[in-house]
This record gives sequence, structure tokens and C-alpha cells, in this order.
Amino acid sequence: TEIKTIAGALNSLLSRLKHALDREKRITSDAAHELRTPLAAVRLHTELAQKASNDDDREIALENILHGIDRTTHLVDQLLALAKLEPESFSKNLETLYLKKSVIDEVALLTPNADKKNIELSVDECEDVDIKADNTSLSLLIRNLINNAICYTQEGGKVKAAIIPVKESIDLIIEDNGPGIPAEQRERVFERFFRMENHDNPGCGIGLSIVMRVVELHNATLQMGE
Repeated sequence: TEIKTIAGALNSLLSRLKHALDREKRITSDAAHELRTPLAAVRLHTELAQKASNDDDREIALENILHGIDRTTHLVDQLLALAKLEPESFSKNLETLYLKKSVIDEVALLTPNADKKNIELSVDECEDVDIKADNTSLSLLIRNLINNAICYTQEGGKVKAAIIPVKESIDLIIEDNGPGIPAEQRERVFERFFRMENHDNPGCGIGLSIVMRVVELHNATLQMGE
């Protein structure tokens, strides 16, 4: 009986270890694959800058280098955020948070991005409710949803956030008047590194997968409308 208990505990430990190693291997493999393209682009534009025969060509190449570095930095930040979303550590960080404050903080952070595209970014119908959540991952969820809306909404568009209590739950709504996502692609956009065709907006295809992971960890649900 004692050996069976020990064997069961060891099997459980080895199972969790295998899951962690498989997850680490997958993230490392994905990162290596996705970093290859922006790093190759940075190298190419660096070589073009070295070979430029005039200041205008050199300036264009340098701007492309900065763009490539920004894209790589964003990708690394998103990969690190995704890697940290582990259930074991997550449950220890739950605390009482005011959702309205979290939304307002992220809107303030992303307002310069909206201003660049002349997008009206606002907070509408926000009830001051408190929830049990992990502060870091909740901020990631809100930030990625709002930033995604800004990226894919046309210049001069509108993006707004709202918090509406519904019976025993709370709805966090991020709404925009952009082109939307075709119904047949709404499931796939939550896959890591998936990006819709005919979109040249900067990104790495991880933002919505992070959103879905945070939703799952909080035992919440996510719905995508028209």
C-alpha cells in the first residue's frame, strides 16, 4: 500500500514534468522559427545601409532596421508573457482587483497608438466592480484586446471598452468599427502565430492566443461578435 502511494505520487510528478518539458520545447521551437524572419530582415537592411550610395537610401534602410528591431522586441515580449502563464504559479497570484482601474490604465497606455491613427479610444459604461484575478495576466488580456482593435481598425475609426455586470458575471467588452474577422477564421485567430491573409499590420500572431490562455486560467469565457 505504501509503495502504491509513492508510485502514484512519482507518476504524477513525472507527468507534470513531462508536460512542462514538452511545453518548454514547443515554445523554444516556435520562438526559433518566428525570430528567424525578423532577424534575417534586420541583417538584410543593415547590409543595404552599409552599401547605400546616398543619404536617402541609407535613411530608409535604417528606418527598416528600427522597424525590424521593434517587431523582434514585441515578439520576444509576447513569447515571454506566454511562457509565464503557468497554472501552478498563476493560482498563487490571485488578488482582488478593480476591473475599471485595469481598463483605464491600459487605455491610457495605448492612447498614443490610437492617436497615431486618429482613432477615438474611449472607456464607456464602466461599472466599478472588483474581481479575483492575476494582475499581470489581466493587464495582458486587456492590452492585447485593445491593441488588436487599434491595429486592425482603419484610420479615423473608433475603439471603446465597457464593463457591464450581467447577473452573476461581469462582461468586459472591447468594441471597434473595423472590418472584423470572417466567421470561418474566428477559431483560428486564437492559434499561436496565425495571422489573417490580406493584412499587413505589424504583429506576430500571439496576442489573441495569450488572451485565450488568460481567459482559460480565469475560468472565464470569450465571445467574438460581428
